[in-house]
This record gives sequence, structure tokens and C-alpha cells, in this order.
Amino acid sequence: MDSENAAQTPPVYAAGIPHIQSKAVVVKTITAFLLSHGMD
Repeated sequence: MDSENAAQTPPVYAAGIPHIQSKAVVVKTITAFLLSHGMD
């Protein structure tokens, strides 16, 4: 899915994808942490 999209993605936007993905990972990690520790 990602590889198909990358082929049609402008280089400038593609260059920003890793940063966006890493941000999403951080958000998911924090959310999972809060959920797992806040549901006591």
C-alpha cells in the first residue's frame, strides 16, 4: 500500500512522510500507554 502510494507521491511530500509516520507512532505509543495505565 505504502509503496504504491509512494510511486505517485511528489518528492517534497514523500520527504515529509517519515516524519509524519514517526509522529503517528509517538501518538499511538502515548495513547496506548495512557489507555493501559488509565483504565484501572
